[in-house]
Amino acid sequence: MRTLTQVWVFLVGLTFLFLVLGFQLLGRAGLFFMFIVGLAFLYAALQRSLSLFKGRLRTEEYCGNDPTGFIGEIEANKVKFGLKKIRVFLTHSRTPPLVWQNTDVDGHIIINDNLLSNLNKNEIRLLALLTLSQLENRSFVLSHLLSILKAHVPVLSQLSSLFSTAANSLFKTQNEILTADLKFKALSEASEYEVGYFLNKLHQFSFNRTYKPDAYYFFSVLSLPYKSHLNEYGLPELDSRLKKMMGFAL
Repeated sequence: MRTLTQVWVFLVGLTFLFLVLGFQLLGRAGLFFMFIVGLAFLYAALQRSLSLFKGRLRTEEYCGNDPTGFIGEIEANKVKFGLKKIRVFLTHSRTPPLVWQNTDVDGHIIINDNLLSNLNKNEIRLLALLTLSQLENRSFVLSHLLSILKAHVPVLSQLSSLFSTAANSLFKTQNEILTADLKFKALSEASEYEVGYFLNKLHQFSFNRTYKPDAYYFFSVLSLPYKSHLNEYGLPELDSRLKKMMGFAL
């Protein structure tokens, strides 16, 4: 129901805006033209966003030999989150771990190729649980739509930032991430300090953060590396997440 609500509210508002602009600019022809634009935008958002960002990040699928054990942890734990098929991709680009969910049981994970080599065996297990929890508990329709808008309308970046901030506030995207953190904590069977330290450690890796976030940051499992007045990506601050998990921030 949450995802359906996002679809209807967002699309009705966006379509109405397109139609009004089209009519004001071109009359009846503008109405028809903007209707086609709206359909194209929906298709791009729901069907092409994953391909778009995989291309931008130049990813390669992580399969076959699994010396780190990350794929094994994903496969062993995915059923706990109601997921059936998970594909993992690596990228040389500086980026936090990213998660996409195309269907209720189908997910994609993108991580920097330096990440796994900087984690021990237990931390790799925690990373698998963290990303799977994010896949299960976040509704991605809004993220798909906002990311396509930001990626394709760079000249309106400030306007799109304001719109994204308002949309994430309306749908309380931060709460979804905090809920996912608690699910991760519960299934990790680790202490509050251990899961908090691990989450903080992920944020400290230089290859996990960039100070010029792109549209794919809507799918990040980590918080922004800086405080922003506009929370366009819907990500809670790290201190808030640590307090939710441990009762205090590091």
